Amino acid sequence: MTIKKAFYIFAVLLAVAVGYDFLTFIRIAYADNSPLSAKYDAVVVLTGGFGRVNKGIELIRNKKADILFISGVNKAVTADYVKSVNGLDSKVNLHLGYLARNTYENAAEVAAFVKENNIRSMVLVTSAYHIPRALYEFKVLNLNVDVALFRVFIEGKEAKKWWKNRKSLRLVVTEYCKYILIRLQRNWLCLIK
Repeated sequence: MTIKKAFYIFAVLLAVAVGYDFLTFIRIAYADNSPLSAKYDAVVVLTGGFGRVNKGIELIRNKKADILFISGVNKAVTADYVKSVNGLDSKVNLHLGYLARNTYENAAEVAAFVKENNIRSMVLVTSAYHIPRALYEFKVLNLNVDVALFRVFIEGKEAKKWWKNRKSLRLVVTEYCKYILIRLQRNWLCLIK
């Protein structure tokens, strides 16, 4: 076999593998939200995308959990402020995490909160395109908690037909690239330890 032919076969196999991985990413990201029939210990929101906090608050209002934890909050924001601007009762059990600045730090911050508060089940609220990477980071940290997913879909901008909108397509492809890079980075770190 010539080097040219071997390279061609490798390129085709790589394209098939990346295509399959991308389709798996899309299947996970854009699945419909399952009904949240049970009550959970907490609703956990990862900041960074439009509508995430609002959906988390909506789940608390719908009595899906007694605790709301928002990870990656600006240090200037207080729990009282969040309750006030969202019309939440002052008795709502709201916790804010100020340490996270990226998805891995979100997962680490949530893991610490889960451990400190003996959380056994939670609803994870984040943007649909962000679900695969967030789940991967939680998996890396071996978070021992039942997680229900609540995907936030942005109507008009990133709805289920994301490929028809240039900005949405760019957002999804960028997130997929981050997802690939983070898996390569974490797996590489595992190999050198």
